[in-house]
Amino acid sequence: MDNNSIEMEKNESDDYVNLNSFFSLLWKRKYSLLGVLTICFLVSVSASFLLPNKYQSTVLLVTAESSDTDNFLAKYGGLTAFAGLNISEEVNQTKIGLAVIRSKQFTANFIEKRDILVPLMAAKYWDRETNKLIIDQNIYDTEDQKWVRNVSYPHSNRPSNEESYKFWTKNVFKINEDKKTGFITMSVEHFSPELAQRWASWLVEDINNNMRNNDVKQAELAIEYLNEEVQKTTSEELKSLLYNLIQSHTEKKMLAFSRPDYVFKVIDPPVISEEKISPQRILIGLLSSFIGVLLYLLYLLVRNFSVKF
Repeated sequence: MDNNSIEMEKNESDDYVNLNSFFSLLWKRKYSLLGVLTICFLVSVSASFLLPNKYQSTVLLVTAESSDTDNFLAKYGGLTAFAGLNISEEVNQTKIGLAVIRSKQFTANFIEKRDILVPLMAAKYWDRETNKLIIDQNIYDTEDQKWVRNVSYPHSNRPSNEESYKFWTKNVFKINEDKKTGFITMSVEHFSPELAQRWASWLVEDINNNMRNNDVKQAELAIEYLNEEVQKTTSEELKSLLYNLIQSHTEKKMLAFSRPDYVFKVIDPPVISEEKISPQRILIGLLSSFIGVLLYLLYLLVRNFSVKF
């Protein structure tokens, strides 16, 4: 037998002995191992009670039905292109609405319009007994009604639009679209279940109003432009087309104000949640126990065995 074979058998034998020794050590330390697991679980679960509960309110949406006006514009797409108008190439309203509701501008306008910056950025927890949202006085002084948080540059005492937007998208607002069914799920998380439900309702209302106002404004601009074109042209055929387009945009304005659910229709409205969504204290306890046991095993390896790299 050559030296290499002898060396390999020796290494395998050493590994086998070390593995047996390790399991033997674990058996001897089984009570201490169980103690570490129990302590980590109890301490982490107890510490998790220091974290405030958060509640989620969810609303199920679907795209509102397309209007007859859109079909009319599609029908006259070729003629409108001839007239110098690019009306037929409209982007899907649902995609526009989803992009808008995720945008920084819409979020900033929503926070300012609904006056929710303080409960958004300075809330500490929700007192279930008094049904009152507790504000962190180290962040916002409710008596003097001013921001007093201690932050470093580039942040200021009052959270900026960018900072509040990042906090909103990371900790509060989520929206997902099911490509197969077309259903849209929008959720809002907060310490207060009532505020979560209220904000979710406001979001649906504001995005529909935002899209409606934009479309009405575009229709008014189109009507103004078409009226100018009518005055310029001498072709009776083109005039007839332009008048039809003016009528269609007028109908579009009327339709916009007749539909409360302009882009998104509510299938299942948001409700005040009775069950918290976080923190998941049992999960926190299990993960902490797992990490604690791993660290304890590493300690045993380092203390009782020489590890060869």
